[in-house]
Amino acid sequence: MVRRRAAGKGFYVLLALTLVSPALSAEETLPKMGSAAPAFDATFRLPTDRPHGLANGPMKKTPLYAATAAGLFVSADGGGQWQHLLLPKATGDEVFAVAVHPLNESVVYIGGRTGLWKSQDGGATWSPLPGVLPGGAIPRSLAIAAGAPEVSYVGTDLNGIFRSDDGGTTWISRSEGLPRAPAGERPTPIRCLAVDPTTPLIAYAGTELHGFYKTTDGGASWAAINQGLGFFPLQRRASSPSLLIDRFDTRKMVAMLVRALHSRLVKTFVYQSSDGGEHWFSLEVELPPDDRGIALAEDPSDPQAVALFTTKGLVRITWREIVGIADPEAQP
Repeated sequence: MVRRRAAGKGFYVLLALTLVSPALSAEETLPKMGSAAPAFDATFRLPTDRPHGLANGPMKKTPLYAATAAGLFVSADGGGQWQHLLLPKATGDEVFAVAVHPLNESVVYIGGRTGLWKSQDGGATWSPLPGVLPGGAIPRSLAIAAGAPEVSYVGTDLNGIFRSDDGGTTWISRSEGLPRAPAGERPTPIRCLAVDPTTPLIAYAGTELHGFYKTTDGGASWAAINQGLGFFPLQRRASSPSLLIDRFDTRKMVAMLVRALHSRLVKTFVYQSSDGGEHWFSLEVELPPDDRGIALAEDPSDPQAVALFTTKGLVRITWREIVGIADPEAQP
């Protein structure tokens, strides 16, 4: 057993696994949690090159959806084969975000340049949500609260985060505490969102340059949760981050970040937290140099496992055990 002090906090993290800290660069070192090598499944294929996002539903063997520049695709076999869904012309050609209702896999939401749309039959027919995002905001990420499905969060490129408490009829800006974009005073682009399945008041947002943020008051305020993830802000964008909450234990989460190590090399890092994002530890996930992570989701073949979808296939990740976090003053 290894005892490790978490940087910047008065805590010791006790792990049942050996922690290794490899050098990421001359400037930073990321903590690392030892694990067996994850299984790589090369049968998974993306419908198009680097889709904007992936989403699946709450049940085993549920359909997998991909939001892409060419529209919306669905796979019934976990990404082996894809069907291009026909969307109304009013939705536009490009789908930026997709989310599946957390309690009903037949209900699917998408976001594009013309706003937010909803299907109640697995993508066969679509209708626009009744409300319009303020300021002409374009949705880039979506999340539906499992504990209160009428509550939705939407992340945008230039307008921060909005929340609806009435199924998308009205939207309220919820961006206090989010970092600013490099140029201007607008909030930084929000590339992924996740809502705690037990309460809509707790939600998480992922940014490309500033890491992850958390709210515990329904979006009224946000705070960074980047301890153990390295230094921020990043110097340049590499790819969208992703975050998955374990629906069996909502304090357990897996996060993915893609970092540009230099002008020609990017690397995908995967981390796990057991305390709602307060502390992160890296998992042993190695991808080929020309491969990168796209999104995290529940494994289509096992809801208790994690799937990292990549440009080349699918990596199955096992949850690792973190024994506990204790106040060092309580240590003997």
